[in-house]
Amino acid sequence: SEMIFNDVTVFDIPVAVFTADSVCFGNETTLTATEVANATYHWDFDNDSIADFSSDVNIITHDFNIGDNTVGLMIVSENGCESEMIFNDVTVFDIPVAEFTADSVCFGNETTLTATKVANATYHWDFDNDSIADFSSDVNIITHDFNVGDNIVGLMVVSENGCESEMIFNNVTVFDIPVAEFTADSVCYGNTTTLTATEVANATYHWDFDNDNVIDYTTTDNVLTHSFSIGDNTVGLMIISENGCESEMIFNDVTVFDIPVAEFTADSVCYGSTTTLTATEVANATYHWDFNNDGV
Repeated sequence: SEMIFNDVTVFDIPVAVFTADSVCFGNETTLTATEVANATYHWDFDNDSIADFSSDVNIITHDFNIGDNTVGLMIVSENGCESEMIFNDVTVFDIPVAEFTADSVCFGNETTLTATKVANATYHWDFDNDSIADFSSDVNIITHDFNVGDNIVGLMVVSENGCESEMIFNNVTVFDIPVAEFTADSVCYGNTTTLTATEVANATYHWDFDNDNVIDYTTTDNVLTHSFSIGDNTVGLMIISENGCESEMIFNDVTVFDIPVAEFTADSVCYGSTTTLTATEVANATYHWDFNNDGV
């Protein structure tokens, strides 16, 4: 016979290759297989070598769990030739959780803000409650000056992989400084002086009676009495609020008047003449005479 010739075709085996972007949890991962004309792409999402999803396009998206997810791909060409199933790790990064504490301080002191530490994260602080970061830091502990009262402070944490937490908000309290003020009545020597401080709720009052900046007496009552020496006595007061905030110590003069000494002389006269009584002069004093020895 004659020798005849026919073409015998052997189809190539496709090679399965794919890449995956690394995403933060809650976002879909894009899987991109090398494109093979007219092929179908068979994806195994749970590492059991069984295709969970098939597609005739080489790019798909899928939601994965946090961590490393082993994903398989097999490509079947238009001629029915199957590649080996190859496996790659697909990484999904966890979302950091923003948490922080703040100490409560007296006005004029800085507040320490302590965020829960997240490795290699950045911390983004909102100090004025507008949801916009005012300060960013790569350390989890910072200090800041706040106004008196409750200040709403926000924190967002961004992980080293760029995953952003929700911004959380806490109240940061700064206590006011009490103002020390007091009045004192002026008395004559031998009487106690009443000292009346401006009342501050639940405060303690710290008195310095001898002008040495050392507290001599402490009380929870804003009114007290004390015996002072004759003349101007410099008295100090410091008030400490229920939150431990100390006022400045202020000083006022407390006056105690001296007791005048009554002395007089009288000339001796003949009956029918007037007697001259001469008292020791005391500036701006009034003189009260008892002529019949009845004490009135």
